[in-house]
Formats: sequence, C-alpha cells, structure tokens
Amino acid sequence: KVIFTPDDYWTNPPRKNMNISPHNAGDLRRAGVLIKHRIAGDTDGINTILTEALEAARATELVDAVLITLGTVATRLLTPEGLAALDEWVAFYADRNWDHVPDQWHPAARFITAHGLKDYDTMTAILNETSDDVAPTILATIDVYINVMPVLHTHIGNRVLSNGINKLAGIEAEAD
Repeated sequence: KVIFTPDDYWTNPPRKNMNISPHNAGDLRRAGVLIKHRIAGDTDGINTILTEALEAARATELVDAVLITLGTVATRLLTPEGLAALDEWVAFYADRNWDHVPDQWHPAARFITAHGLKDYDTMTAILNETSDDVAPTILATIDVYINVMPVLHTHIGNRVLSNGINKLAGIEAEAD
C-alpha cells in the first residue's frame, strides 16, 4: 500500500497542538513575557513578572511554563537538525567539567534535561542544590536557550513570542 502525503506536507508540516486552558494560559503568558524581558535585559520587567507569579501563587507553574514555552518556540523556529543541535549544546552545558559557560548554566542545563524527561525528583534536587533563591537557576534556563538559539534575538523570534503572548492573553481573559 502506498501512502501519499499532501503537497505542502514538507513545507507546512502538521504541528502538535497543546491544549491551553484559561487556567494555564496565565502561566504561559507570564513565561513568554519573562523570556522577552530576559532577552531585552529588562530587570524591572523580570521582577514584575516574578512578583506577579508569586502573588498569584503560581511560581512553580511559571517554572514549568518557561520550559514549555522555550521548547515550543524552539520547535517553531528550528529544523529537526537544529533541535538535535540544541539538545547537544544543552548536554555540553550540563557537564560540570565543561568550564566554557557561566557556573549557573550547569544546573540550568541539567534542569532543562530533567524537565524534558519529566524527572521531577531530579528537578527538585537541582533546585535544592542551588540555594534558597531559585530565580537565578530559572533565569539561567532562559539564558541557555538564548545562547544556543540566537534566533530568539531576531524580529522573527520576537514575533513568535509576541504572537503567543497575545493569544494567551486572550485565552486568559476568557476566564475573567
């Protein structure tokens, strides 16, 4: 039996859609905005988002949403080969003996890997070894992605993040 693919399959491959509810839309929106502020180096914006998450008692969900958002954006902006290269770089950064990156990137890269494997025990252990303040590790996860995916600095990368944030804000508003 021969299976024929649609004419535009390779130029417009089907994407896996994630179910987004008004409950998690706020977490994902905050994650997208946090990533944009980190890329821009906007400390006040970063602190505003972290404060908003803490006040909403959604800090843990924000951490998860940051990694989901970065992974989703990566699949939108990179080819399969680019995604494989991203994984390779994260593995290099996770190696504590590789001293070509800031120290905070080692636990951040290990955290990214554990999140991808849904290894919550390892994620907890990594956060526990960092300090009482987990924000530097979480921000370092964004830094790792920014470094291995410089396309985030482009207009296209910004547009992908902005479009997602706008859609999420609309979904979040539906809950109000």
